[in-house]
Amino acid sequence: MSSALNETLLPGESGSVAEVLGSSGGIGHSNSAEPTDAATATTLTAAFHFTGTSASANGATMQEYFIQSVVSSPQQHELLVTRLRGLSREWSEFCDQEISFQLGSEDRGDSASVPRSMSAGTTSAGVLSTVAPATTSSVVNVRLRRSLLPAMQFPDRRLSALRYLGAVETDRTVSRRSCLEVPVTGPLVCFLQELGFEPEFTYVAEGLIFIRGRVKVCVYTVNEVVQFESPVPSMPGVDGISGQDSYPKEWRRVCPNSWLVEISAVGSPADESLQDEVAEFADLLFPVIVPGKLDNSLFMRK
Repeated sequence: MSSALNETLLPGESGSVAEVLGSSGGIGHSNSAEPTDAATATTLTAAFHFTGTSASANGATMQEYFIQSVVSSPQQHELLVTRLRGLSREWSEFCDQEISFQLGSEDRGDSASVPRSMSAGTTSAGVLSTVAPATTSSVVNVRLRRSLLPAMQFPDRRLSALRYLGAVETDRTVSRRSCLEVPVTGPLVCFLQELGFEPEFTYVAEGLIFIRGRVKVCVYTVNEVVQFESPVPSMPGVDGISGQDSYPKEWRRVCPNSWLVEISAVGSPADESLQDEVAEFADLLFPVIVPGKLDNSLFMRK
């Protein structure tokens, strides 16, 4: 198996799948020098072929720059939306369900933690995205996002989006990570489960998206799903998610009177001007939005 993955295809770019899987010689072994079982090695190899190599290897992966903030009052939200409508060339509503899937095992002893972050995607809606695990973990996370708006009214949102995100790197206020996104259709939940992915959780993101040039701003609420369209058997540790691919019927806000704000831009890893564009647009929203450096270690879990 290790011979099938040439070392030159795994440059180890920060946030790439190469970091998640490690070197080709370590596909079947954990960082603690203990061999993993054959099933884990097989699923990790499948994940490598599914997500591809890093951007420096074949240019498949893009770079995302983003700033995250929160508005915590209806007055701030109204002021922010009014200002964004004046600054943006177009805007629209969105209401999307997102499901997080995980491939691999976290039972690694000293390497069981997985970092997470919240982000906006490049679909028709803002995306809350789970960051890829650190280099010491054998876990790969992807996100499936689909619109809950009527397909007849929004035909451009019929396709779902499957997204892989690399590890977050923060030098200044603007954070960055590699990302890979593809439009998809069909029974994706069943398909991902056949590949070995297991659902972790699901939620509904509802709000507004604004576009100005290459910069996208998403202002939305995070909602917990309380009821699905049809009763489905629960999976271990994941309520309401199954291979039957049920859609949410009812949901409720997790944090009342709070809106997540995501300012982001996606482009080539070689285009460093994207970072400046995101920072400059955030300055236009001051003092409603005050960018701050996010400590992603706060999202660590075991």
